[in-house]
Amino acid sequence: MSKTALLTHEVKLLHRIIVLCGALLRVFLFSVFGEALN
Repeated sequence: MSKTALLTHEVKLLHRIIVLCGALLRVFLFSVFGEALN
């Protein structure tokens, strides 16, 4: 693999991890605030 292709692959992987963490964080905060409000 060329360096550019490898970098693109790493960026895509990083982006996927960030999106996944963001989704988990949102669900976590939602459940916590849901408990607090009720």
